[in-house]
Amino acid sequence: MIDKLPFTAYDFFGYIASGFVLIACLFGSLGLWSVATEEPSLIIGFAWAVGSYVVGQLVAGVSGFVLQRWAVCRGLGRSEDLLFGEVRAGWLRHIFPGYFSPLPRNTQTRILQISAERAGIKTAGRDLFLHCHSVVKRDAAVYGRLGVFLNSYGFCRNICMATLVGGSFLLARDLIQKGGGHVEGSMITIACALLVVSVGMFYRYLKFYRQYTYEVFISYPEA
Repeated sequence: MIDKLPFTAYDFFGYIASGFVLIACLFGSLGLWSVATEEPSLIIGFAWAVGSYVVGQLVAGVSGFVLQRWAVCRGLGRSEDLLFGEVRAGWLRHIFPGYFSPLPRNTQTRILQISAERAGIKTAGRDLFLHCHSVVKRDAAVYGRLGVFLNSYGFCRNICMATLVGGSFLLARDLIQKGGGHVEGSMITIACALLVVSVGMFYRYLKFYRQYTYEVFISYPEA
């Protein structure tokens, strides 16, 4: 019965968790924290779960565009390019050294030689990655590992966005209160902690995002 449920572990960790964090921060920024922390009834608990899931879906969409497409793919560079040594981000590689670490030169050469024979692809890039991915996902063991990395980087990306937005809301509330002569110290601490978590989760996101692509490429020659 359980295995027929339309939800996976990622639905909880990837969507509900990030949605819950953001909703809680919104309550805090609006001064409704006492309402949010009251002992909930069954109906209120269900509403929290549904609301967190819906908001988490929105967070995933925004984080996919802002963090993955804009900040990473356009800013730092796609992992499938960086693994073959194509670096264009300049000084940023010193801030994210692990993300910019390439594959060994011999491994790069072997992958390109095999892809040239199989599909006529002789250069690194998106086409090479898509070809390698289509081949390696036929292996059940590799496909399982890819699923773990995919869920991990999706979770880290969503939490990064939720804590970034939530912490910013709380910090903005603090600045408004300062203008009125009132400051709530606990909210300042929470806001700063959330922003620190956001930075940490961004690094974790880059780690798992790179590892996903790395797994595709190193599994390809043996597929």
